[in-house]
Amino acid sequence: MLSKGALEIFRGPLNPKFLATVGEDGRPNVVLIISITAPTDDHLAFGEFMIWKTKKNLLNNNKIYIYAFTQKFKATAGRALFKGFVKMGPEVDYINNMDLFRYNAYTGIRSAGIIQPLSEFPTFRIPIVSSLTGMGLLQAGKTLFRLTNRKSEIEIPEAVREKFDKLLGFKVISFVEEDGFPVIFLTMAMKLVGDHLIFPINGQNKKIKKFQEGSPVAVDILTLEPASYQLKGIYEGYSRWGTTPVGKIKVTEVYSASPPVPGKLISSAEGREP
Repeated sequence: MLSKGALEIFRGPLNPKFLATVGEDGRPNVVLIISITAPTDDHLAFGEFMIWKTKKNLLNNNKIYIYAFTQKFKATAGRALFKGFVKMGPEVDYINNMDLFRYNAYTGIRSAGIIQPLSEFPTFRIPIVSSLTGMGLLQAGKTLFRLTNRKSEIEIPEAVREKFDKLLGFKVISFVEEDGFPVIFLTMAMKLVGDHLIFPINGQNKKIKKFQEGSPVAVDILTLEPASYQLKGIYEGYSRWGTTPVGKIKVTEVYSASPPVPGKLISSAEGREP
């Protein structure tokens, strides 16, 4: 049974909901799937709509993680299992009756994905104050990091860089746990410097420190603008700037995460296969 707070968040039609999966290569993939909802009190469902990479991962590995939140920074997150797609039934009807799909003849869903939560999905508050403090720290540290960072090995479009310079932007970071489940962390404080992402490890993100250097990472960014991107790379651990640990991710690939071609490879580091 999902918690009352989680049901309210999942049933909010415009609340951002992120879904993390694991690919055949063992790397995480994280995307925004706004259609994730709770048709009943004990399971979740989402519409199959332009999620090609995610669908492939789900059919290969049913371990997933979901992170959802509201505009008032109330959030819920947890592990779940993907149970399969259905082409008809109450879940399909429920999602097709959502405003997102009901009033648009071009966005009907192919099928509904069924999700079995592995907890009640407790709710919590996103620590905005620590995120804003972290933004100030990163802004001050960008010059220092740029001086010590070697030449970029990937061409990152200016449109992507501009996304990471916006204050009102949510960045989700996904790793893969030792038991094979993906996990998602959320932050507002993250900067793109050269071919590295830097971010403070504080508050609810402290568990990131347990991951080993060399771990594969996926990062998705959500701003008020429609275009979205997913960056993949390698976690390079963290160092301390004053009293705050700051994590580093070396970016190796940049993908479009929004229409018309979500999942399209935009740029990759030399030597990586698209």
